[in-house]
Amino acid sequence: MGALRSEPIRLALISVPYGEGPQVMMPLGLMNIAGYVKSQLNERVEVQVFDFSDADPEDREQLLEIQKWNADAIGISVYTSHVKAAVDWARQLRSLLPNAKIFAGGPHVSLNLQKFIDKWGGVFDFSVTGEGEVPVLAAVEAMIR
Repeated sequence: MGALRSEPIRLALISVPYGEGPQVMMPLGLMNIAGYVKSQLNERVEVQVFDFSDADPEDREQLLEIQKWNADAIGISVYTSHVKAAVDWARQLRSLLPNAKIFAGGPHVSLNLQKFIDKWGGVFDFSVTGEGEVPVLAAVEAMIR
């Protein structure tokens, strides 16, 4: 059995552009996940929520913030209205941070996981359904070991 990872895991949780008019909505689900994971893992994790919900879906400059932050794991919240943006951004992030684990969650994924996996499963390392706090914590804990 190997040693535990010495430096903290960097978990980025991303709210991608909604792409349907001006909408500013706090990413409450991502904020809850961030708080829960941080409360359970303390100094073993750094969590940052990147809220790009009101950005232009075609503007990829925001992704450079995540690259600069050097995330180890990237969770993308997927709503039906912005599946295309979520998938496009995941692909771009894969090229910017090839060693990061990229996962999807949110209402669209939870509504029909199998259809989502059939169509977009190759873009993401894994998907989370339902409330994300416990499965995201488990994924981060697995990365620590």
